[in-house]
Amino acid sequence: MYVRKCSYTRFDYSSGGAQCDKARTPTEKAICANAKLKELDSRMAQAYHQAFALTAPKSAERQSLIQDQRNWLKSRDRCQADVDCLSSAYRERIASLQSALPAKAQQVAP
Repeated sequence: MYVRKCSYTRFDYSSGGAQCDKARTPTEKAICANAKLKELDSRMAQAYHQAFALTAPKSAERQSLIQDQRNWLKSRDRCQADVDCLSSAYRERIASLQSALPAKAQQVAP
């Protein structure tokens, strides 16, 4: 789950271990220290990957999705180590990504 690879987060928090060893910011450290936040991060990553897969390469829709995710990351990071704030941010982002999935899936269905 690296920014360069998929543009949604810098660490794979769900694996704990090596990536969490590199956690530097209060947000990253809070996610690594909290099993529920790791789970929410994993769910968000899955929803993001699903939405990303349903967009055409180099499309305006994909670029918008990437920019929205970058903006969300900045907003999430303002939570710092506030677990309630982070939980809310993740739940809202997951809901936002999932609400777009059915419409996108119908558009690409044969």
